[in-house]
Amino acid sequence: LTYDIPKAIIETCEQRKIDLMILGWEGEVPAKDRVFGTILDEIVLNTVCDIALVCRAPSQEMKIERILIPVSNLKYALLSLKLAEALTIEKKAPIVLFHATHREDTQEIINHYQDELDKLREEIDPSRYKIVVKRTSRIGEAILAETQHHDLIIMGAPEEGLVRRALFGDLPVQIARETEGPLILTKKYTGDVKSWFQKFFGSRKTMLD
Repeated sequence: LTYDIPKAIIETCEQRKIDLMILGWEGEVPAKDRVFGTILDEIVLNTVCDIALVCRAPSQEMKIERILIPVSNLKYALLSLKLAEALTIEKKAPIVLFHATHREDTQEIINHYQDELDKLREEIDPSRYKIVVKRTSRIGEAILAETQHHDLIIMGAPEEGLVRRALFGDLPVQIARETEGPLILTKKYTGDVKSWFQKFFGSRKTMLD
């Protein structure tokens, strides 16, 4: 029995050397200065393993065939790619990598992503992906529009220095709140979250102290 739920979950994760923690979030509006809520924010900030936050989980009867992975850099998307491959029953259906950009050289961007996928061949199957690049000045709106054509959205977190973004990043959180379908936010553990937190809040203690 415990009154400190985040601490209990984090300690259990450390003791059992968990590689991936799966959390659920139903899209509730959080308290002020929180991203997902008090408990989830504390867990995400302090957990020392990979995280998958499931937003509006699909029903057991739902067949996942069309997965969308919005990307800016494949460096942050590997966990998302692995999850997508594991979740698709029908391997003939392509997993769409979607990139929105203001740049005009869309074919060059497609070629770049294809090269990056090929470099990850030992960990994923590059042939399973379809790369879609859309030229736009409204990145968030373009992603939201594309989500309407897919069963599941998976987004990886960028490595950014502000504590609010240390959770999953501003854009992934925006998409999670505004899209209506099932979505998974992923975050690869890098060991940097605590240093980001202390840089922003100074000497304030965290659960890792």
